[in-house]
Amino acid sequence: MAGLDPYHPLLKRATAVLLAVATDPAASLQRLADAAGCDARHVSRLLTDLERHGYLERNGRGRARRFVVLWDAPLYHGGGQTVGDLLTLLSAEPSPHPKP
Repeated sequence: MAGLDPYHPLLKRATAVLLAVATDPAASLQRLADAAGCDARHVSRLLTDLERHGYLERNGRGRARRFVVLWDAPLYHGGGQTVGDLLTLLSAEPSPHPKP
């Protein structure tokens, strides 16, 4: 899963899971856990929290389960920013020409 390294100390696990779901909505809990750097049980709890806070929805059950990121959902302390704004920022490829 390309983009910002999920092990970066400034990136919270929930945000790493949300980014992983946005990248692969049909990913298994284990794949999401690998992307977020935590175990599958922790990812399961994070997904429940993200759903409860309105950042994603679950569709289907078992192997047919898919997650849908709610891109237009406002961030809790986002100053008008949305989940989509955050994910776009995090998934952006770094510039080959950094500004001085």
